[in-house]
Amino acid sequence: DREITVRDLLTLLRKLTQLSRAIAQAASLDEILQLAATQASLILEAEQTVLMLVGDDGLAHVRASEGVTAEVAGTLAAPLDENLIGRLERALIDSSGGAVLAVPMIVQGEVTGLLAVTRKGEEGWTEEDEAALAAIADQSAAPIEIARLSEEVRQARLVAENARLGKAERAARAELEAERSRLATVLDNIPVGVVLAEAPSGRITFRNRSVGQLRGGNEFPNGEIAGQSGLTGLHADGSPYTLAEWPLARAVGQGETVSGEEIEIIREDGTRAILSVNAAPIRDGDGNVVAAVSTFHDVTHRRRVEQHLRQVQQMEAVGRLAGGVAHDFNNLLTVISGYAAI
Repeated sequence: DREITVRDLLTLLRKLTQLSRAIAQAASLDEILQLAATQASLILEAEQTVLMLVGDDGLAHVRASEGVTAEVAGTLAAPLDENLIGRLERALIDSSGGAVLAVPMIVQGEVTGLLAVTRKGEEGWTEEDEAALAAIADQSAAPIEIARLSEEVRQARLVAENARLGKAERAARAELEAERSRLATVLDNIPVGVVLAEAPSGRITFRNRSVGQLRGGNEFPNGEIAGQSGLTGLHADGSPYTLAEWPLARAVGQGETVSGEEIEIIREDGTRAILSVNAAPIRDGDGNVVAAVSTFHDVTHRRRVEQHLRQVQQMEAVGRLAGGVAHDFNNLLTVISGYAAI
């Protein structure tokens, strides 16, 4: 009998050593808890095993188990007192009989949890079983508490870091909104029309106040697409622009950059104007077109002034030509008059 007892003790010691090594290599608290529950179930050949820890609410909760459904484990939360064993017996042992063996998990004189196993049938638990379960609980309690404290520290640091990042994010968002507001104010007050369209749909996502003024002040339709601006554009030969020929549509669809293209437009009210249009694609880090921007301004007055200047220059040239002809003709008349006088 003594040889068997020594062999059993050596086997238990080896398993406890293996458990200690496995716990030392565990990466998380949950892994340590499950290792302790699994080894207790294997060493004691238990039908069911539960490992409970006292939470912040003062109740013991099942944190790891073997042979127990999640639904049953969820009903076992209770104060860690003398009534808990009775609750475990009622929840874990059915009509076939059996017994619960439970030992506390103690760290520095404070009970931090409970390790319990069940076995059905007539065979009960022995003192040796209780000693083995106590050894598993003692060997697991300190690493579990250390891991739990480390987890709490990590959670506290994470909460503090999240709070810091949240504050920084809110400040960054406020600054971004302020910057957007300043940019929108600037864009709304420059005498140049600015239109932004997303790719590949071509849907207009931004337009400033000058666009409406250049257009004639009419309301823009919802879901307006680049090229569908309610304006008729004319080529130099008088032919109208198609949807795909507008600079913004070309920038969205083909990634083309357009600079200084002059387009005569007919507004919805029938008035005409000449626009100088620029357009360029906006690309992401991979070079794909994700949007496009177009700027344009009314150069009608400039073109009329230039046309008037050309007319003045033409009239001046005609005047100089006429003056030269008159001077030459006057010279001829002088000669003729001289001869006629003689």
